[in-house]
Amino acid sequence: MGNSIGNIGVLDLTSATEESVRGISSIGNVGIIICSSGNTKLVSLLNIGNIGSLDEVPIGCKFVHGKIEMNGKYFESIKEPISLFVAGQVIIKKDVTKEDIENKIGFLGIKGQVICPEKLTGALESKCNKIKGQLIPYSNNYHISTGKVDIDNSFLKSLEEKTLLIVIGKASVVDDIDTALFDEKIENIEIIGKALIKEKYSDLLKNKFKLQSGLSCKLEVIPYGYSYIDDDIYIDSLTIKKFNHVNIYAAGMLRFG
Repeated sequence: MGNSIGNIGVLDLTSATEESVRGISSIGNVGIIICSSGNTKLVSLLNIGNIGSLDEVPIGCKFVHGKIEMNGKYFESIKEPISLFVAGQVIIKKDVTKEDIENKIGFLGIKGQVICPEKLTGALESKCNKIKGQLIPYSNNYHISTGKVDIDNSFLKSLEEKTLLIVIGKASVVDDIDTALFDEKIENIEIIGKALIKEKYSDLLKNKFKLQSGLSCKLEVIPYGYSYIDDDIYIDSLTIKKFNHVNIYAAGMLRFG
């Protein structure tokens, strides 16, 4: 009796052979199955539950599970057209050219989200015979920040005036900021992910934050009078003294000792 495998998010069969799958008796539900050209028959040899999608890619296609960022330097390093399948998020920076897309990408399959300059959507769609998810274009005058972005005075000073800002990840306004500086530097914020803000800045931000329609963006507000702590908190007879009469809004774990 062969091995049984539970549910799988992504099943990569691009390098599989009949011999390598022979020892598998069953597989649970699979979100995405990726096969190379010519070996889709292997799927019928496996006892698989429900299948979300089956995608055929060229032989030698590279698979990426997660997030990939493509900028000008990324394409400079590519000597021959690449074949790429991404299950996750593709972020194309504004310094990428139409020629980069046309000359450096041979095949691009995407299951997830693509964020790219408006000027490149046509070239990108011509290369992507399979975009299953969201294609999110942005204008060339946007500034993109990814991951966890703390919007404090230092961050604001690094921006040009009237910046159009896209945050892909988490935008936090938890420190005291110069509101005049904020208004001067930020024209608009587009958030793809989550926003965490102090309640006292709600009025300032309500006309700045723009939540993309159709995108999942969670807005979390820290109430008036609360101190935000991003780390885990350990409280014992000594450390509790520094929290005397302090209202705590904690993101991490609270442990008593």
